[in-house]
Amino acid sequence: MSAVSKLSLRRDPIRLVLSRGPWAAAWYLLGYLAVGWALFAIALSTAVAGAGLRNSLPLGREVRELYPADRRVEPDVVDPLDPGQQVETPAASSGRNR
Repeated sequence: MSAVSKLSLRRDPIRLVLSRGPWAAAWYLLGYLAVGWALFAIALSTAVAGAGLRNSLPLGREVRELYPADRRVEPDVVDPLDPGQQVETPAASSGRNR
């Protein structure tokens, strides 16, 4: 018995239109198109918003003018794992004041 004879070949176009197979495929393709357009709209709106913010936010030289280096405040937190950090002890600071 050949593989072609095992398949049910429908030659009636009316039964084919009324069957479930073509409609399931059509809904799948329609859903694929809807999801594709939705993702495209999200990507496009994100790109437009990013371009708008890029032109309106201060970048580069403007940021350096707004926040100069001499106004930056370093935190008084000592990292115990950083050996290159200078730690001032009370004894060392009292010796300098004399």
